[in-house]
Amino acid sequence: MMSQQVPPWLQEQIKQYQQTQSNLQAMAAQQQQLEMERISTERALEELQNAADGETVYRQSGPILIRTERQQLISDLEERLELAKTQTAVMEKQRDRLQKTFREQDAKIQAALRGGAASPSET
Repeated sequence: MMSQQVPPWLQEQIKQYQQTQSNLQAMAAQQQQLEMERISTERALEELQNAADGETVYRQSGPILIRTERQQLISDLEERLELAKTQTAVMEKQRDRLQKTFREQDAKIQAALRGGAASPSET
């Protein structure tokens, strides 16, 4: 059985590596969701900006539609779009840090496996 051959410290390194990999996958899903929200908001904003000033517009709130001032809705969507862009930038920085950690963990594990995993390296 492999777990008997792999020292406990290396098993812990591998668990951390797998957790980082899982975090990266979750972050990718969050980024995809955020991107879809951004695109949807941009399209709605574009449609609103093309609408005539006097045209009736509605905002969805749960299962109902509420009549809303066009300019207020444009303002709300612009704010939402700006928030999505900010969240995307923050998430990209987090992803970059996580990817760096992932590469470092991979290098440590590979080095330990090549070296026979005799003793833990300095972390």
